[in-house]
Amino acid sequence: MPEFEGATPAPDVSGTPETSSTDSSSVSQGVGAPSEQSAGGVTTPTADQGSQPTADPFADLPSVEELTQQAGQGVKYAAALANLRGVLDPLRTQNTELTQKWQSYEPMLERFEQPEQLQEVLGFRDSIIAWENDPVTGEPVPAPNVQFLQEKYRSHADYLVADLLNLPTVDPETGREVPRADLILEAWRDSPERRAHVAKVLGLVEPSAIAPQWQPTEEELSLVRPELQDVYRKLPYEEREELKLNSPEFINRALEKEQFQQQLIERDKQTQEAQKQQAQQREQYLNSQAQNAGTEYVNTQLNQALTTFHESVVQQCNFIKPLDPANLPQGVTPEQAAQMNQQIASSNKAEAAQITGLVVSLFNPQTQAYVLPLLKEIGAVDDKMLSQMEKAASAFGNNGRNYGNLNYRQQLQTNGNGYQPSADVTGMNNEAQRALKTMIGYANQIRGKLMEQRSNFFSLKATEHNQTLNGAGTVRPPINGTGYNPTTAPPAQLPSGKLTRADIDRLYG
Repeated sequence: MPEFEGATPAPDVSGTPETSSTDSSSVSQGVGAPSEQSAGGVTTPTADQGSQPTADPFADLPSVEELTQQAGQGVKYAAALANLRGVLDPLRTQNTELTQKWQSYEPMLERFEQPEQLQEVLGFRDSIIAWENDPVTGEPVPAPNVQFLQEKYRSHADYLVADLLNLPTVDPETGREVPRADLILEAWRDSPERRAHVAKVLGLVEPSAIAPQWQPTEEELSLVRPELQDVYRKLPYEEREELKLNSPEFINRALEKEQFQQQLIERDKQTQEAQKQQAQQREQYLNSQAQNAGTEYVNTQLNQALTTFHESVVQQCNFIKPLDPANLPQGVTPEQAAQMNQQIASSNKAEAAQITGLVVSLFNPQTQAYVLPLLKEIGAVDDKMLSQMEKAASAFGNNGRNYGNLNYRQQLQTNGNGYQPSADVTGMNNEAQRALKTMIGYANQIRGKLMEQRSNFFSLKATEHNQTLNGAGTVRPPINGTGYNPTTAPPAQLPSGKLTRADIDRLYG
């Protein structure tokens, strides 16, 4: 038998050049390492060899199957090479997959020398761009960690606030775009304390400091038409003093203009009030639709996950094996076998439905109280697993509803033009999917334990039947059709010695 000579020794790649070395003579070159040139005390690989791709060291080696076959034939080193390839081939595949997966993160390695630096940047972003649920409406609202910014980066916080106050934003009530500073002043306007503080800071005079207005006399009102007298009474005292010096015609014409202006102001006020109500109604409608979108997203994802889980349970619940049509027991016709297989499939599906119902009921607070004590008693669930399941379910519900809510709102803002969810919204979806997978993972653990208990049940039931059959005097009823009762039937009179064919036919038919 000739020895195995088709293997080529793998090149030694331990002597790769170091471009940062200051002394080229100190670089140790192994076998197969690229040649180097010294330029200014820095060693660099030559251009012709540096551009060539790395040769496959296993190109001339046979496959693992061929090596195994040759090892069986007694070829020297074939078994060792087969074991070596069996270990290195999966590592090469894994290295290729990891290289392709993390290739996009290579620029981050140059920017961050230590993982702690990248973690610090991500932690800062998560602390600034965050969300929380409103305690009243339950809607997701921004929750930036301004205290962290105030403590760690006070100067940046001051400049950030100054720039943001001058930038425009959208008034949530009217929908108009105004600077944030104006929006703050309008909000302070409705607070007497804030308004007094602003007037004090700006050196203004409160309206309460203005001298009271005296009511017009009857002589003044006699010069004004009746339909304009209310307008004249509402004029400031100084304007009435100037107006009453003119002729009655001039006074009435001026009051007509004033009345018209007041009507325009009142109409504009009513229009703004109607627009404000419409904006509030629209916001309420959007809130309702966004909440529905979040609830629908959670229900859809949960239904899909539970459907997949149930299908998996149905496929694995094969407690009773069906009859093989090609190898039927003696005395069983194909029609009877088809009917029995149908009953077996129904029984297996019934077991799958019971297991699925038990597992799903754990995620429903209304049904959990009925099944949880029994599942704890048989060891299918413990307190630690239950706590982790509830934590995962809560994380899935919160993140899923917030994702559906914000995703719906952002789609409306883009009007369907190339919508892409933002990074924080995508992060909510990732957290929701991760929590849902955790829930299904615990469900599979419980399913496995329930199936194990069910298998034990069938084993005990079969043992009980075997004991009953072994203790009976005969295993078949008489030919006349009456049922056999092993507790009342007399013991069978079996002949002593070896049974003949006639004895077997007489006793067992």
